[in-house]
Formats: sequence, structure tokens, C-alpha cells
Amino acid sequence: MLFYFPGKVEEYLNLSVGFHILIWERAGNKRLYATLKELQNQVVRYREERLSLYSKPAIMKKSISTNNKIVQSFITADRNQIEKAVRNHYDTLGIGNS
Repeated sequence: MLFYFPGKVEEYLNLSVGFHILIWERAGNKRLYATLKELQNQVVRYREERLSLYSKPAIMKKSISTNNKIVQSFITADRNQIEKAVRNHYDTLGIGNS
């Protein structure tokens, strides 16, 4: 589980990246994993923007909460719940389209 540590934005982002990479890796699709990993490498330039966004405690707490829901849905292995949790994560943070 991810937890909130005030003022630890960079540490949180490092954990978050690792969390996402673990999900991609465990999905079992090597081509998808390689593609997403390469994409992750390409978006490093947006790190400063993310540092600014996640420096707001409310945003970091929302991200942690929704990531924890994703973890719980993986534990139950309910595909519908996993999809719902991931969509909720992006919707809650205002990232992308769901």
C-alpha cells in the first residue's frame, strides 16, 4: 500500500512510477510492457510538472487513495473492479480521458 508522507513528493513519484511499472510487468504482455516502459522514459521531461502537481497534499492524497483501490481490486482479481478503479484514478486526478 502507498501512504502519504507530507513533503516527500519526489519519493512518492518514484514509488508511483515503480507501482505502475510493476502492474505493467505483471500483466504478462512483454510487448505492452516494453512499449509502456519506453513511453515512461519519454515522459521524464514532464517530471517537473508532476512535482508541482503532487506538491499539493490534496492531490497526492487522492492519488494514493485511488492507487490503493487499484491494489485492492488486483487482490480480488475482479477485472471489472480493476477497470473501474483505474478509470476512477484517472478521473479523480483529471488525467486523460476514460
